[in-house]
Amino acid sequence: MGNHLPFSKMITNFCIMLTSSFFGMNF
Repeated sequence: MGNHLPFSKMITNFCIMLTSSFFGMNF
């Protein structure tokens, strides 16, 4: 699914961090 692309990995990390912050604020 594009694991060989650093950009894709960076986007995935960003999404995870964003989701964690979002849920952290809600709960």
